[in-house]
Amino acid sequence: MKHRKKQQVGHEREYQEWYSGKPAQPFQPMPFVYAAREQWADRPDLVRALAGCTQQWPESELYTHLHDPSLEHREGRKWRHAGTFPLTCPEFGEMLVDINSHMVDPKHFKIRGIEFLDRAFSRSVVPHAQQQPMQVVHSKYRGK
Repeated sequence: MKHRKKQQVGHEREYQEWYSGKPAQPFQPMPFVYAAREQWADRPDLVRALAGCTQQWPESELYTHLHDPSLEHREGRKWRHAGTFPLTCPEFGEMLVDINSHMVDPKHFKIRGIEFLDRAFSRSVVPHAQQQPMQVVHSKYRGK
């Protein structure tokens, strides 16, 4: 039993070391907030929580954390997953927003992160301009 406990602690240590090496990057929440005001009109508490997100810890091109993920282990079990809310943003397309609520005060929320679905499914978010028709610029048959 002691051996298993040491493995778990080692795994958690590796996880924390991996995330601690990632510095925070600036995050501009306003495009998301504008969309959330319309789509989450019945949840102003979530819109306020999203507006307070000014830093991000990108996990990949598809998911970004909006609070330091290494704090999850240091804070203990104070937060729990409260749900995932869909959001469509004109700039970033369709996404899922992960929400956590506080264990003691369930009315206190924080935004855990955003999964960018259009990136995951390789869908273009910005419509392409009208493309010019293709032209042959080199051919062995040119001039014959």
